[in-house]
Amino acid sequence: LTSMQDNHIRLTSLRHILTTASSQDAGLKFVSLVTEIERYLTDVAFHDDDNYDGEHEISQDTFDLTITDGRLKAKFVLSHKFNSMIHKGSLRSNCVIDILQTSIKYNEADVRGKPYVRIEDLRVVSNEFILDIDQELRFGPEASEREIDSLPLASRRRYYLPMWNNVDYYGNIWDEYVGDSVVTMTEALAIESHSKIAKIDDIAKSFNSKGDKRKSYPPIIGRIVKKSRLNHYGKITDKVKFPYLMTVVVADTSSVVSISLWNNIAVKYFKLLKVNDIILVSGYKVRSAHEYITKADNEISDCIGQLEFAVNASNPKGNIIILNDINMYNDLPTLYHNFHNSLSLVNLKSNCICDVMGVVAYVGRPYRWSRKSNFPNEMSESFWIHLYDGSCKWPIIVRIYAVSQPEKLREIEIGKILICSNVMVHHNVKNSVSAHFVHLCTTIYSQLYVRNAESESAKDPSFSKSISYQQLLRWCLSDEAKQILSNACYGGHYCYPPSPINLQSIITSFDDSDADITTAKVVAKRANEIHYRQSERFKMQAIVSHFVVCSANNGEKLFSSTVLHNPPINPRQIYSQDSGMFSQKRADDDDGNNPE
Repeated sequence: LTSMQDNHIRLTSLRHILTTASSQDAGLKFVSLVTEIERYLTDVAFHDDDNYDGEHEISQDTFDLTITDGRLKAKFVLSHKFNSMIHKGSLRSNCVIDILQTSIKYNEADVRGKPYVRIEDLRVVSNEFILDIDQELRFGPEASEREIDSLPLASRRRYYLPMWNNVDYYGNIWDEYVGDSVVTMTEALAIESHSKIAKIDDIAKSFNSKGDKRKSYPPIIGRIVKKSRLNHYGKITDKVKFPYLMTVVVADTSSVVSISLWNNIAVKYFKLLKVNDIILVSGYKVRSAHEYITKADNEISDCIGQLEFAVNASNPKGNIIILNDINMYNDLPTLYHNFHNSLSLVNLKSNCICDVMGVVAYVGRPYRWSRKSNFPNEMSESFWIHLYDGSCKWPIIVRIYAVSQPEKLREIEIGKILICSNVMVHHNVKNSVSAHFVHLCTTIYSQLYVRNAESESAKDPSFSKSISYQQLLRWCLSDEAKQILSNACYGGHYCYPPSPINLQSIITSFDDSDADITTAKVVAKRANEIHYRQSERFKMQAIVSHFVVCSANNGEKLFSSTVLHNPPINPRQIYSQDSGMFSQKRADDDDGNNPE
């Protein structure tokens, strides 16, 4: 086994690690390769720190490490004190570690549970390692059922979270029900013959007049016009096995309503349900809308009112059936798209919801930032893209957050057509007069459609009647489109709205709420605290004393320079440490000798 640096590394036998896990001698180390790192919400039932009393802060994340010796693999739980190594990217998949100390842990509340190994101390030996094997790694005979079934080792829950956010799905459990709930029209007609199908508006009126939340309501049939991304609301003290919520907005001939799917039902139907599906919903509750729904999108609050239909696994048992023959329900409302091009976006007000389409000419690298939520270390993830539609010379700038189709994010490539629905318009407050400072953000209901302009997939029946789509297809064949794509690129640092180009612009951009200057000491401290892919912006003043020029291709250092003297300070630029504000001296105070 050889690493990328051609250094020979001998991995310790996995069986030897397992047999000596509880009695590892001091100074003895086991060399192992990390093949996978999986994250899940910490379960306090498995947290055995003596000082935990439910009030002190505890790590929200627990990580399982899959390690191998080149023949077999096993899962170990990582001690919370090493979480920061994962957050900063120093401990990751395909790295070699020295395991310096381990311990055997039990869940005393579970009589059927098997013990698991927890890594108490480790050291990273190599960041990248090539494992040259001809067959897939398998678990050894000592593996527990939770290891084999890909379930968290130190938790009662049965799911893993995505590595870098909490709103995508991860793992095989989300595929277990795909295909199970689609029924034939014969079965659907049988359901209709036994139960009277109600209208959404009639049910809403009945609830508002009587307010009876315990009443059993008849089934409804409607078209899904919106589908939300996942909402993970789990807490470390919760006992809910699947703390998930998803919503779909369903329309029939009478009205529109938001239907919330909770816990197991959300897991079962999230990948099954799609926008434009016709569904039959039964066994639901009617109640006032959840805060997550009422605040999710301003554009639908008026049409769906303040009610929601809640579908749960019990009390009563909810059920959703996807109807195959959509032609039998032609009277249901059809999907409506409100397309705008890059020229008309400047005329829309902030927070307006619209749809856009264009050819991808830039795809930025993903980055993360801290969310203002109940979880202190929770991160969100996003990236920037540029779309061109031929209506003007500047691009449509879109910030892509997590959506209900995480697999679509991997399909976004330069030269492909991207259609974004339910995106929100944002204007930069200080520069809203300029079209270059208008951008779009995806919302919880945004849907992405990726098409190849040069293949049959471009002839999409969903958009074939759209004039905007036909115009875009014709523009893709023009010389102007080819010229734009010749300058297209991926990655790099992206700052939007762009930073001011000179000091005067910076000074004039300050206002009472946006005037703090960050000191170099604080910037250095935050630089050591931020997580992998995390991005933060600061305003600071400092003197450049050293710079390094590196190759954009491979990061190789080309040259560097050090400024050995302090340049004279321009007295026109005065910073008040007390107020945190820049001020400017009067022009008549200038002696004319200050360097610019």
